[in-house]
Amino acid sequence: IHDEVFGNEGQADKAHALQHAAARKSPCLSVYIVSTNKENERGLAYAFSDIPNRIFRIENTDFFSRENGCYDTFGVDRAACLYSGFKLGRFPLLVIDGGTAMTYTGLDAKGKIMGGGISPGLCARFRSLSDYCGNLPSISFEEFNGLDELPAFATDTRTSMITSIFQEVGVHSRNIVKQFLKELRNRSDGATEESQKEPTLVSEKKPTIYVTGGDSGFLMRCLRKPDELPLAHLDIKEAKHLASYGIGHLINEKSKEAGEPTPEDALRLKLLGQRVAKQFTDPDIDGDLVYRGTIVSVSPGKKDMDDDLYKIRYDDGDGEEFTLDEVYDALKKYAQVGEKETASPRIWTKERRDDRKEGSESSAKQLLEEVPTLKATLEKKAEKVKAKAKAATVATAAASEVPEKAENATPNSVKRPRIAESSERQLGETKKAKQESTISQLPGQRYLGLRVAKYFPIENDEGELVDILYNGKVVSYEAESKFWHIEYSDGDEEDFDETELKKAIQLYIDEFQS
Repeated sequence: IHDEVFGNEGQADKAHALQHAAARKSPCLSVYIVSTNKENERGLAYAFSDIPNRIFRIENTDFFSRENGCYDTFGVDRAACLYSGFKLGRFPLLVIDGGTAMTYTGLDAKGKIMGGGISPGLCARFRSLSDYCGNLPSISFEEFNGLDELPAFATDTRTSMITSIFQEVGVHSRNIVKQFLKELRNRSDGATEESQKEPTLVSEKKPTIYVTGGDSGFLMRCLRKPDELPLAHLDIKEAKHLASYGIGHLINEKSKEAGEPTPEDALRLKLLGQRVAKQFTDPDIDGDLVYRGTIVSVSPGKKDMDDDLYKIRYDDGDGEEFTLDEVYDALKKYAQVGEKETASPRIWTKERRDDRKEGSESSAKQLLEEVPTLKATLEKKAEKVKAKAKAATVATAAASEVPEKAENATPNSVKRPRIAESSERQLGETKKAKQESTISQLPGQRYLGLRVAKYFPIENDEGELVDILYNGKVVSYEAESKFWHIEYSDGDEEDFDETELKKAIQLYIDEFQS
């Protein structure tokens, strides 16, 4: 598990987990939890919180229905063990699980749960003696594991404890098997004449006894007693990880029930795990403006793929949601720039770099081919970018015609409006003073109506990125999420948190009202 999560030589920390996840074709680990302990479940969720994952909590009714004997408090681990034997057609079946608690559960000839019992496991029995009997020693698993025949009349304390508990568990386990066989005979004798005529898959098979859990080796030795059990009429098997096999059978069964994915779902599945890239104005720790990330999940749209939202996890741990056209742009960007030059050569070999670039390129191509509306969306967006670039060129030319401002002009001032009349300048100063005085004290709704500004990198006709300043207004506030909705003068929209909002208000003051 360590190598799969952190890599062969990686330390068990967040940085190595994210780095190794980015290099995997499937970045998210699927974690299936079979547990009856809520505290352990919370611990597992916390342990995987910094690792890209999908956690599935399996319930007992995923394995057996209420009609088949599953009750509310039936342990999901017991259900998983039974399900493994059920899918193999080995019922009637008895599962004896030697773990922290020793449990036994039966499945009748028709595949219905018979019930079972729970008692302390070997370790719990030894611990109870040392905890509640003051002078008795603590005996570890390593000390008694592997022991078999011991004298019934021991001459030292430790052996006395071990031999007594061994006899208890041995007699108990063999008695469980005898009671199971008796219950099967009673159910067969009580069947109606009509039901006895019905053919069943397992009517002539030997009952199967599965022994699982950490103490399965000891329990197997307890059951191999031909003088006490009819071994010739039983099929006794040891399967230490029976619950895991049951989970595998369940996943396989659910996959079959889901059937073949639609073309849209198949394309969504292909996009998961693909590498993407996006350019920002703030550089990363290496001075790179291009941030790489991975598509880790998708929320399908109600109508078609145009309404999908794709979650991106960047390599620095940040996240963002993309629309389909943004996914296309990010795939093409990654296919162009590839992985960072500073990425670990041990993880990012040349073959892996080429493979991930090819994956992003082919995914972008498939999107364009299989989503008819995407091409129109991209063309519309391209026209909008060209219009902004043209406006930037005009604004730059206009700014260059004003000598008195040329001395103080900056590369980011191309869209700053000129204020010609003194009355307008005075009005601007009044707004500036009012807006400055409210930045530190305005909560929630009181930001509404204020003007904001923000620079956006726009590609000009020469293919160069130019920072263009756009202004807008705060139009609404969402109290639950604490985000303010911004509408820009060119029709674009965006949401700000309070830090971003204050920065944008101050930028508007500095650029438009100074």
